[in-house]
Amino acid sequence: MVIISNMSMNDVMSLCTNIQEKFKKIDPSDTERTLGEQCVLNKVTLSMGIAHMSCDYLLDAESFILASYEALYQAKKGGKNKIIMHQLG
Repeated sequence: MVIISNMSMNDVMSLCTNIQEKFKKIDPSDTERTLGEQCVLNKVTLSMGIAHMSCDYLLDAESFILASYEALYQAKKGGKNKIIMHQLG
């Protein structure tokens, strides 16, 4: 989990997209990797669930974390390698 403050919804989505793109560029066939690492990297995808709330919206930490988890679950269920954002308030 990463908590980011003072960032717009568009900026957060852009950041997550950049992370996902860099993750996709990892070369699983890098000769410095073990065969096991190569095998795992060929199968791994990166899904993210984001909960975003405006600064004037009041929500307890547990509910905010649950909203993030639900977004992540939707991303994974939606076909892997997805980014889902829930806007709260």
